[in-house]
Amino acid sequence: MAKKMKRGTPQKQCPKCGKKVHARLATCSCGHKFTSAKKKTAPTRKKKTAPRRKKKTVSGLRAQLLLEREALQKRAEAIDALLETYGS
Repeated sequence: MAKKMKRGTPQKQCPKCGKKVHARLATCSCGHKFTSAKKKTAPTRKKKTAPRRKKKTVSGLRAQLLLEREALQKRAEAIDALLETYGS
C-alpha cells in the first residue's frame, strides 16, 4: 500500500521579506499587504420587460375586425379577377 504524503498548511511567500505565511493571511508580519486577484465580472444588466399591451376595447376590436374583413374582401375580388382571366 502506498504511503500518503502529508500536506502542510497552504502557504504563500511574502515578496518583501521572503517569509512563508499562511495562504489566508492578508498581511505579513513585515507589513506587506497581499492583494487578492479577483476576477472582474461584467456589469449586470437589468432585465428587459415586455411592454404592456393595452387592453382591447370592444369598439377597438370591432374596428380591427372590420378592417380585416375589408382586406379579405379585396383579396377575394383580386382572386376572382385572376380566375376570370385564366378562364375558370
